[in-house]
Amino acid sequence: MGLPLETPKSLRVRDVGGESSAVPETSQCVIIVKDWNKPGIKTGVIEGLNRRVEALENTVFDNAQPPNPAPSSESSQIIGAFSSLIQELRGLVHNTAGSLSLPPAHSSVAQAQHATPGSVALSSPNDVQQHPRKRRRVDSCGNPNIELASQLNELGSTSSQLPPPELLEEVINAYFILVQPWIPILHETRFRSRFYSHEQLPCLTVLLHAIVVAAIRFVDTENGKISEKELETWTSRSRSIVLLSAMDGMSVENLQALSIIAFTDMGNGDMSRAWPIIGSLTRTVEYLQLSVESDDRQQGPLLKPLTSLSPSQNWTQEEERRRVFWSIFNLDRWNTSLTSDDVRRRLPADGGLWHKEETVLTPYF
Repeated sequence: MGLPLETPKSLRVRDVGGESSAVPETSQCVIIVKDWNKPGIKTGVIEGLNRRVEALENTVFDNAQPPNPAPSSESSQIIGAFSSLIQELRGLVHNTAGSLSLPPAHSSVAQAQHATPGSVALSSPNDVQQHPRKRRRVDSCGNPNIELASQLNELGSTSSQLPPPELLEEVINAYFILVQPWIPILHETRFRSRFYSHEQLPCLTVLLHAIVVAAIRFVDTENGKISEKELETWTSRSRSIVLLSAMDGMSVENLQALSIIAFTDMGNGDMSRAWPIIGSLTRTVEYLQLSVESDDRQQGPLLKPLTSLSPSQNWTQEEERRRVFWSIFNLDRWNTSLTSDDVRRRLPADGGLWHKEETVLTPYF
């Protein structure tokens, strides 16, 4: 919009004391703004909100109760409706204030034009500021992280040899961040979900002790939660428990725990402690028939070995067993006892696909 060709006398700049005043009359000023795109609140919005408020007020008055009434579901619904309406009004005011923001050159003129007696200025409250939503924590598989605080408390009551639950959860997080990329034999999402099955808790104890041996060193000792002496005590105690427990039976969890201990000993340069574990792993993994695919076991010799492991429940679990075998196969590369003639196993799948639990078929070794 623009000024008319013939400017009325009432719109001309008044002379005050013989000098030209730069401020026009507030009752007749004209604002020229090119950046406005449909400013203000849409037609019908205020009327609709007023009707909603009136309906809610009538409902409250009709359902009036004596003082200190017992809370009911209907009153909670009304409170929730009021809360949502208030949030909607605040958001509408916030958006309207942003759309009505004027350039600095015209802000004072607009305030002078709209400053009428009895008018109420609309402003955005401080508590309506949009805060960025926190990103939900994910595990190493990219899935929503499963908290273990309550389950570790329950496990700690049955196994007093483990560190406190708060410290143990820090150790588990450190393991999957720093150790898991080098020894990818645990599917973190599946590992965490197994804590919510009471039948799986005894099998996971030996794994937790192995994780303590490998990752408790990465826990910050400067915050006072654990001292250097306590760290060494936990490491030595958990290592002894893993060796005693894992040698007492045959399971995939025992193989995983011993593999973690062997890799940790090798990383520490203590090969004399690692080789006895590796020798046991190579024979046990072959006895459990993890060196061949489950499909090939049906086509074996007439006299088949005793089956010690239950069949895998899904592809993710089968891939986890496959990775356990290949980790032990890598440990046995010097003075090997596992030869290619004994191996009828597919190669590990891509880690990203395994984390997403997307079934793929890999070639044989």
